[in-house]
Amino acid sequence: MSKSTSQLPLQLDGPLVGAIKGERNIMAYPFFDLDKRALKSRIEFEDPELGVKIAVRAADGSGVPTIYDKDLVLYVATVIAQRMDDGRLNGTDEDRVINFSVHDFLRVAGRSTDARSYERFKAMLDRLTSSTISTNIEVTIDDETIGTDGWFEWFERTGTGIRYRTSGGKKRISHVRVTVGKWLFNAIVKDRKILTYAKAYFDLEPIPRRLYDLARVHVGNQDRWQIRLPKLQARIGDRGRLTHFLSALIKLEAEDPLPEYRFRIVEQVRPGAKRRSQNDLARVLVVFTRKEAASKPDGGEVIDLPSREIRYPGLVTELRSRGFTGRLAFFDRLKRKAKELGQVEPNRSLADDPVELAAALVSAGLEAAR
Repeated sequence: MSKSTSQLPLQLDGPLVGAIKGERNIMAYPFFDLDKRALKSRIEFEDPELGVKIAVRAADGSGVPTIYDKDLVLYVATVIAQRMDDGRLNGTDEDRVINFSVHDFLRVAGRSTDARSYERFKAMLDRLTSSTISTNIEVTIDDETIGTDGWFEWFERTGTGIRYRTSGGKKRISHVRVTVGKWLFNAIVKDRKILTYAKAYFDLEPIPRRLYDLARVHVGNQDRWQIRLPKLQARIGDRGRLTHFLSALIKLEAEDPLPEYRFRIVEQVRPGAKRRSQNDLARVLVVFTRKEAASKPDGGEVIDLPSREIRYPGLVTELRSRGFTGRLAFFDRLKRKAKELGQVEPNRSLADDPVELAAALVSAGLEAAR
Protein backbone atom coordinates (compact mmCIF):
# COMPACT_ATOMS: atom_id res chain seq x y z
CA MET A 1 0.00 0.00 0.00
CA SER A 2 1.49 3.31 -1.04
CA LYS A 3 2.12 6.01 1.54
CA SER A 4 2.73 8.64 -1.09
CA THR A 5 0.70 11.82 -0.75
CA SER A 6 1.71 13.52 -3.97
CA GLN A 7 -1.19 12.14 -5.99
CA LEU A 8 -3.87 12.70 -3.38
CA PRO A 9 -6.11 15.63 -4.37
CA LEU A 10 -7.05 18.15 -1.70
CA GLN A 11 -10.77 18.04 -2.49
CA LEU A 12 -12.46 15.47 -0.28
CA ASP A 13 -15.76 13.61 -0.52
CA GLY A 14 -17.59 14.51 2.65
CA PRO A 15 -18.53 15.20 5.26
CA LEU A 16 -21.36 12.79 4.56
CA VAL A 17 -24.84 13.86 5.57
CA GLY A 18 -28.11 11.98 5.39
CA ALA A 19 -28.75 8.26 5.41
CA ILE A 20 -26.07 5.66 4.79
CA LYS A 21 -26.79 3.46 1.79
CA GLY A 22 -25.92 -0.12 0.92
CA GLU A 23 -25.99 -2.33 -2.16
CA ARG A 24 -28.77 -4.92 -2.05
CA ASN A 25 -26.73 -8.03 -2.88
CA ILE A 26 -24.13 -7.21 -0.23
CA MET A 27 -26.97 -6.91 2.28
CA ALA A 28 -28.63 -10.16 1.19
CA TYR A 29 -25.62 -12.50 1.35
CA PRO A 30 -22.72 -13.18 3.77
CA PHE A 31 -19.74 -11.45 2.20
CA PHE A 32 -18.26 -10.56 5.61
CA ASP A 33 -17.22 -12.60 8.63
CA LEU A 34 -19.23 -12.24 11.86
CA ASP A 35 -16.15 -12.55 14.07
CA LYS A 36 -14.76 -9.18 15.19
CA ARG A 37 -11.18 -10.47 15.24
CA ALA A 38 -10.62 -11.18 11.54
CA LEU A 39 -9.37 -14.73 12.09
CA LYS A 40 -10.84 -16.67 9.18
CA SER A 41 -8.87 -17.10 5.97
CA ARG A 42 -11.87 -17.91 3.77
CA ILE A 43 -15.67 -17.57 3.50
CA GLU A 44 -17.74 -19.84 1.30
CA PHE A 45 -21.49 -19.63 0.73
CA GLU A 46 -23.74 -21.48 -1.69
CA ASP A 47 -27.52 -21.54 -2.02
CA PRO A 48 -28.53 -24.15 -4.62
CA GLU A 49 -32.13 -22.95 -4.61
CA LEU A 50 -31.15 -19.37 -5.47
CA GLY A 51 -28.20 -20.46 -7.58
CA VAL A 52 -25.88 -18.08 -5.69
CA LYS A 53 -22.23 -18.80 -4.93
CA ILE A 54 -19.83 -16.61 -2.98
CA ALA A 55 -16.21 -17.13 -1.94
CA VAL A 56 -14.00 -14.68 -0.08
CA ARG A 57 -10.34 -15.37 0.61
CA ALA A 58 -7.85 -13.42 2.67
CA ALA A 59 -4.33 -12.50 1.71
CA ASP A 60 -1.57 -14.42 3.46
CA GLY A 61 -1.21 -13.38 7.06
CA SER A 62 -4.55 -11.60 7.39
CA GLY A 63 -8.17 -12.53 7.93
CA VAL A 64 -11.13 -11.89 5.65
CA PRO A 65 -12.97 -8.59 6.17
CA THR A 66 -15.36 -8.58 9.12
CA ILE A 67 -18.90 -7.31 9.53
CA TYR A 68 -17.40 -4.15 11.06
CA ASP A 69 -15.09 -3.68 8.05
CA LYS A 70 -18.28 -3.60 5.99
CA ASP A 71 -18.94 -0.14 7.47
CA LEU A 72 -16.27 1.31 5.17
CA VAL A 73 -17.88 -0.35 2.14
CA LEU A 74 -21.17 1.28 3.15
CA TYR A 75 -19.43 4.64 3.51
CA VAL A 76 -17.93 4.64 0.02
CA ALA A 77 -21.15 3.22 -1.47
CA THR A 78 -22.99 6.21 0.01
CA VAL A 79 -20.47 8.62 -1.53
CA ILE A 80 -20.99 7.06 -4.96
CA ALA A 81 -24.78 7.04 -4.58
CA GLN A 82 -24.75 10.72 -3.62
CA ARG A 83 -22.60 11.58 -6.63
CA MET A 84 -25.05 9.67 -8.82
CA ASP A 85 -28.07 11.45 -7.32
CA ASP A 86 -26.36 14.83 -7.79
CA GLY A 87 -25.40 14.11 -11.42
CA ARG A 88 -21.68 14.29 -10.63
CA LEU A 89 -20.57 11.14 -12.47
CA ASN A 90 -18.73 11.75 -15.74
CA GLY A 91 -18.49 8.19 -17.08
CA THR A 92 -14.75 7.67 -16.53
CA ASP A 93 -12.69 5.57 -14.13
CA GLU A 94 -12.28 8.67 -11.98
CA ASP A 95 -15.87 8.09 -10.85
CA ARG A 96 -14.58 5.11 -8.86
CA VAL A 97 -12.02 7.18 -6.92
CA ILE A 98 -13.16 8.27 -3.46
CA ASN A 99 -11.21 10.74 -1.28
CA PHE A 100 -12.25 11.08 2.35
CA SER A 101 -11.03 11.88 5.82
CA VAL A 102 -10.74 9.02 8.30
CA HIS A 103 -12.30 11.27 10.93
CA ASP A 104 -15.47 11.62 8.84
CA PHE A 105 -15.76 7.86 8.41
CA LEU A 106 -15.32 7.30 12.15
CA ARG A 107 -17.98 9.92 12.83
CA VAL A 108 -20.50 8.38 10.44
CA ALA A 109 -19.87 4.86 11.78
CA GLY A 110 -20.27 6.06 15.37
CA ARG A 111 -16.73 5.11 16.37
CA SER A 112 -14.21 6.69 18.69
CA THR A 113 -11.64 9.02 17.15
CA ASP A 114 -8.79 8.09 19.49
CA ALA A 115 -5.37 6.93 18.24
CA ARG A 116 -6.30 3.26 18.50
CA SER A 117 -9.29 3.76 16.18
CA TYR A 118 -6.95 5.09 13.49
CA GLU A 119 -4.76 2.00 13.89
CA ARG A 120 -7.81 -0.24 13.54
CA PHE A 121 -8.83 1.70 10.45
CA LYS A 122 -5.48 0.94 8.83
CA ALA A 123 -5.93 -2.81 9.51
CA MET A 124 -9.48 -2.65 8.14
CA LEU A 125 -8.34 -0.91 4.98
CA ASP A 126 -5.61 -3.52 4.50
CA ARG A 127 -8.17 -6.36 4.70
CA LEU A 128 -10.60 -4.71 2.29
CA THR A 129 -7.79 -3.99 -0.17
CA SER A 130 -6.01 -7.34 -0.03
CA SER A 131 -8.89 -9.83 0.28
CA THR A 132 -10.46 -11.10 -2.93
CA ILE A 133 -14.03 -12.12 -3.76
CA SER A 134 -15.58 -14.43 -6.32
CA THR A 135 -19.32 -14.65 -6.97
CA ASN A 136 -21.74 -15.59 -9.72
CA ILE A 137 -24.07 -12.74 -8.74
CA GLU A 138 -24.45 -10.68 -11.87
CA VAL A 139 -24.97 -6.95 -12.34
CA THR A 140 -27.67 -5.75 -14.72
CA ILE A 141 -26.53 -2.99 -17.10
CA ASP A 142 -28.95 -1.71 -19.76
CA ASP A 143 -31.03 -4.93 -19.65
CA GLU A 144 -27.91 -7.09 -19.97
CA THR A 145 -26.46 -9.17 -17.15
CA ILE A 146 -22.73 -8.91 -16.59
CA GLY A 147 -20.92 -11.31 -14.30
CA THR A 148 -17.43 -11.42 -12.88
CA ASP A 149 -14.35 -12.95 -14.42
CA GLY A 150 -12.20 -14.52 -11.71
CA TRP A 151 -11.56 -12.78 -8.39
CA PHE A 152 -12.03 -9.10 -7.57
CA GLU A 153 -11.37 -6.72 -4.66
CA TRP A 154 -13.60 -4.32 -2.80
CA PHE A 155 -10.94 -1.64 -3.31
CA GLU A 156 -8.23 -1.95 -5.96
CA ARG A 157 -4.80 -2.26 -4.43
CA THR A 158 -3.11 0.01 -6.94
CA GLY A 159 -5.76 2.68 -6.38
CA THR A 160 -5.27 3.15 -2.65
CA GLY A 161 -3.27 5.99 -1.13
CA ILE A 162 -2.87 7.38 2.37
CA ARG A 163 -2.06 10.87 3.62
CA TYR A 164 -0.58 11.10 7.12
CA ARG A 165 -0.31 13.93 9.61
CA THR A 166 2.10 14.15 12.54
CA SER A 167 0.83 14.86 16.04
CA GLY A 168 3.02 14.70 19.13
CA GLY A 169 5.79 13.05 17.15
CA LYS A 170 3.50 10.24 15.94
CA LYS A 171 1.99 9.75 12.49
CA ARG A 172 -1.76 9.32 12.14
CA ILE A 173 -3.76 8.66 8.98
CA SER A 174 -5.52 11.83 7.90
CA HIS A 175 -6.97 11.31 4.42
CA VAL A 176 -7.42 8.24 2.23
CA ARG A 177 -7.96 7.66 -1.48
CA VAL A 178 -9.57 4.39 -2.57
CA THR A 179 -10.53 3.15 -6.01
CA VAL A 180 -13.72 1.13 -5.71
CA GLY A 181 -13.71 -2.22 -7.54
CA LYS A 182 -15.72 -2.40 -10.75
CA TRP A 183 -18.18 -5.06 -9.54
CA LEU A 184 -19.21 -2.97 -6.53
CA PHE A 185 -19.26 0.27 -8.54
CA ASN A 186 -21.44 -1.21 -11.29
CA ALA A 187 -23.78 -2.76 -8.73
CA ILE A 188 -24.35 0.70 -7.24
CA VAL A 189 -24.41 2.88 -10.36
CA LYS A 190 -25.70 0.55 -13.08
CA ASP A 191 -27.91 -1.92 -11.23
CA ARG A 192 -29.09 0.75 -8.79
CA LYS A 193 -30.22 -1.70 -6.12
CA ILE A 194 -29.53 0.72 -3.28
CA LEU A 195 -31.27 0.72 0.10
CA THR A 196 -30.92 3.19 2.95
CA TYR A 197 -29.79 2.12 6.42
CA ALA A 198 -31.15 3.19 9.78
CA LYS A 199 -28.53 5.15 11.74
CA ALA A 200 -28.96 2.72 14.65
CA TYR A 201 -27.48 -0.04 12.47
CA PHE A 202 -23.97 0.95 13.59
CA ASP A 203 -24.91 0.29 17.23
CA LEU A 204 -25.85 -3.35 16.55
CA GLU A 205 -23.83 -6.47 17.28
CA PRO A 206 -22.83 -8.79 14.37
CA ILE A 207 -25.86 -11.12 14.21
CA PRO A 208 -28.41 -8.30 14.65
CA ARG A 209 -26.64 -6.42 11.85
CA ARG A 210 -27.19 -9.33 9.50
CA LEU A 211 -30.78 -9.76 10.69
CA TYR A 212 -31.39 -6.09 9.88
CA ASP A 213 -29.73 -6.50 6.47
CA LEU A 214 -32.05 -9.36 5.55
CA ALA A 215 -35.16 -7.69 6.91
CA ARG A 216 -34.33 -4.49 5.01
CA VAL A 217 -33.87 -6.40 1.76
CA HIS A 218 -36.77 -8.83 1.94
CA VAL A 219 -39.50 -7.12 3.96
CA GLY A 220 -39.35 -3.64 2.49
CA ASN A 221 -42.96 -2.45 2.50
CA GLN A 222 -44.44 -5.94 2.55
CA ASP A 223 -46.39 -7.35 5.48
CA ARG A 224 -43.81 -10.01 6.28
CA TRP A 225 -40.99 -12.26 5.12
CA GLN A 226 -40.38 -15.73 6.48
CA ILE A 227 -37.47 -18.15 6.26
CA ARG A 228 -36.56 -21.50 7.79
CA LEU A 229 -33.98 -21.51 10.57
CA PRO A 230 -31.15 -23.42 8.80
CA LYS A 231 -31.39 -21.21 5.74
CA LEU A 232 -31.44 -18.07 7.87
CA GLN A 233 -28.29 -19.21 9.65
CA ALA A 234 -26.54 -19.71 6.31
CA ARG A 235 -27.68 -16.33 4.94
CA ILE A 236 -26.43 -14.59 8.06
CA GLY A 237 -23.06 -16.32 7.85
CA ASP A 238 -23.18 -18.01 11.24
CA ARG A 239 -21.15 -21.24 11.29
CA GLY A 240 -21.89 -22.49 14.80
CA ARG A 241 -24.25 -25.22 15.92
CA LEU A 242 -27.85 -24.68 14.85
CA THR A 243 -29.07 -25.09 18.45
CA HIS A 244 -26.74 -22.30 19.59
CA PHE A 245 -27.95 -20.07 16.77
CA LEU A 246 -31.58 -20.68 17.79
CA SER A 247 -30.74 -19.84 21.41
CA ALA A 248 -29.18 -16.56 20.28
CA LEU A 249 -32.27 -15.75 18.21
CA ILE A 250 -34.61 -16.46 21.12
CA LYS A 251 -32.65 -13.99 23.25
CA LEU A 252 -32.67 -11.38 20.50
CA GLU A 253 -36.39 -11.86 19.93
CA ALA A 254 -36.99 -10.83 23.53
CA GLU A 255 -34.58 -7.89 23.32
CA ASP A 256 -36.09 -6.59 20.04
CA PRO A 257 -32.91 -4.70 19.00
CA LEU A 258 -33.56 -4.16 15.27
CA PRO A 259 -34.49 -0.68 14.07
CA GLU A 260 -37.64 -0.59 11.90
CA TYR A 261 -38.18 -4.37 11.94
CA ARG A 262 -38.85 -7.21 14.37
CA PHE A 263 -38.94 -10.95 14.05
CA ARG A 264 -40.62 -13.81 15.86
CA ILE A 265 -39.81 -17.48 16.03
CA VAL A 266 -42.44 -20.05 15.14
CA GLU A 267 -41.44 -23.43 16.55
CA GLN A 268 -43.17 -26.22 14.67
CA VAL A 269 -42.15 -29.11 16.92
CA ARG A 270 -43.66 -32.60 17.00
CA PRO A 271 -46.63 -32.96 19.39
CA GLY A 272 -45.38 -34.16 22.76
CA ALA A 273 -41.70 -33.81 21.83
CA LYS A 274 -39.47 -33.10 24.82
CA ARG A 275 -36.24 -32.52 22.92
CA ARG A 276 -35.62 -30.89 19.56
CA SER A 277 -34.42 -33.17 16.80
CA GLN A 278 -32.63 -31.90 13.68
CA ASN A 279 -35.92 -32.24 11.80
CA ASP A 280 -37.61 -30.10 14.45
CA LEU A 281 -34.94 -27.43 14.03
CA ALA A 282 -35.37 -27.52 10.26
CA ARG A 283 -39.09 -26.76 10.71
CA VAL A 284 -38.49 -23.66 12.84
CA LEU A 285 -39.72 -20.61 10.98
CA VAL A 286 -38.46 -17.06 11.55
CA VAL A 287 -40.94 -14.37 10.50
CA PHE A 288 -39.88 -10.75 9.92
CA THR A 289 -42.29 -7.80 9.88
CA ARG A 290 -42.11 -4.03 9.95
CA LYS A 291 -42.56 -2.73 13.48
CA GLU A 292 -45.52 -0.53 12.63
CA ALA A 293 -47.22 -3.51 10.96
CA ALA A 294 -46.39 -6.11 13.58
CA SER A 295 -48.66 -6.98 16.47
CA LYS A 296 -48.10 -9.43 19.29
CA PRO A 297 -50.94 -11.83 20.10
CA ASP A 298 -52.69 -11.68 23.45
CA GLY A 299 -51.12 -13.82 26.15
CA GLY A 300 -47.69 -13.70 24.57
CA GLU A 301 -48.18 -17.00 22.73
CA VAL A 302 -46.49 -17.59 19.41
CA ILE A 303 -49.08 -18.10 16.69
CA ASP A 304 -48.03 -20.08 13.64
CA LEU A 305 -48.15 -18.25 10.34
CA PRO A 306 -49.37 -20.47 7.51
CA SER A 307 -47.13 -21.07 4.54
CA ARG A 308 -48.07 -19.19 1.40
CA GLU A 309 -50.38 -20.91 -1.03
CA ILE A 310 -48.47 -22.24 -4.04
CA ARG A 311 -50.94 -21.84 -6.88
CA TYR A 312 -48.72 -23.09 -9.69
CA PRO A 313 -46.55 -25.83 -8.17
CA GLY A 314 -45.25 -27.11 -11.52
CA LEU A 315 -44.03 -23.68 -12.59
CA VAL A 316 -42.62 -22.95 -9.12
CA THR A 317 -40.63 -26.21 -9.22
CA GLU A 318 -39.20 -25.27 -12.62
CA LEU A 319 -38.25 -21.78 -11.45
CA ARG A 320 -36.52 -23.18 -8.37
CA SER A 321 -34.54 -25.62 -10.49
CA ARG A 322 -33.28 -22.78 -12.69
CA GLY A 323 -31.61 -20.97 -9.81
CA PHE A 324 -31.44 -17.21 -9.30
CA THR A 325 -29.59 -16.40 -12.53
CA GLY A 326 -32.00 -18.56 -14.52
CA ARG A 327 -35.01 -16.81 -12.98
CA LEU A 328 -33.58 -13.46 -14.09
CA ALA A 329 -34.41 -14.43 -17.69
CA PHE A 330 -38.06 -14.93 -16.70
CA PHE A 331 -37.99 -11.62 -14.80
CA ASP A 332 -36.61 -9.83 -17.89
CA ARG A 333 -39.60 -11.10 -19.88
CA LEU A 334 -41.90 -9.57 -17.27
CA LYS A 335 -39.99 -6.32 -17.43
CA ARG A 336 -40.22 -6.13 -21.23
CA LYS A 337 -43.94 -6.91 -21.10
CA ALA A 338 -44.53 -4.11 -18.60
CA LYS A 339 -42.63 -1.67 -20.83
CA GLU A 340 -44.71 -2.67 -23.86
CA LEU A 341 -47.94 -2.07 -21.95
CA GLY A 342 -46.73 1.15 -20.31
CA GLN A 343 -47.08 -0.39 -16.86
CA VAL A 344 -44.91 0.02 -13.76
CA GLU A 345 -41.88 -2.22 -14.06
CA PRO A 346 -41.75 -5.10 -11.56
CA ASN A 347 -39.25 -5.14 -8.71
CA ARG A 348 -36.22 -7.31 -9.39
CA SER A 349 -36.68 -8.97 -6.00
CA LEU A 350 -39.24 -11.18 -7.77
CA ALA A 351 -36.30 -13.20 -9.06
CA ASP A 352 -35.56 -14.15 -5.44
CA ASP A 353 -39.04 -15.61 -4.92
CA PRO A 354 -40.15 -18.51 -7.19
CA VAL A 355 -43.70 -18.46 -5.77
CA GLU A 356 -44.35 -14.77 -6.45
CA LEU A 357 -42.52 -14.90 -9.79
CA ALA A 358 -44.68 -17.80 -10.95
CA ALA A 359 -47.86 -15.91 -10.05
CA ALA A 360 -46.66 -12.78 -11.88
CA LEU A 361 -45.72 -14.75 -15.03
CA VAL A 362 -49.13 -16.45 -15.20
CA SER A 363 -50.95 -13.17 -14.51
CA ALA A 364 -49.03 -11.49 -17.36
CA GLY A 365 -49.89 -14.36 -19.73
CA LEU A 366 -46.23 -15.24 -20.23
CA GLU A 367 -46.52 -18.76 -18.77
CA ALA A 368 -49.32 -21.29 -18.56
CA ALA A 369 -50.68 -22.31 -15.16
CA ARG A 370 -49.24 -25.66 -14.16
